[in-house]
Amino acid sequence: MKKRKRRELEARIDDAVEIARSAERAALEIGDAAFDAADQARRAADTAVALAAGAHGLAALESVADRRAMPTEVDPLRHFTERADRVIARLRALDRLPAASSAS
Repeated sequence: MKKRKRRELEARIDDAVEIARSAERAALEIGDAAFDAADQARRAADTAVALAAGAHGLAALESVADRRAMPTEVDPLRHFTERADRVIARLRALDRLPAASSAS
């Protein structure tokens, strides 16, 4: 009877370990997807800033080179949050600009 309970317990532990490993793999995939999304958002924001600066000649907007000079040894979540805050600020600044006229 003890051997059967031990085998059942070992099987349950094995199942729990496999579930934990699967959850870890899923979390890593989600993290990778979040970083990919952040990179895409950064590229889109960089493009929007460059277009806005070119179209409106705005020196007030932060230059792309200055943002890229940011240290790379930063906590990834903090880096993502700070970048998101900068993107929001730039989008708000763009939202305050007068609409470009379509007349040539």
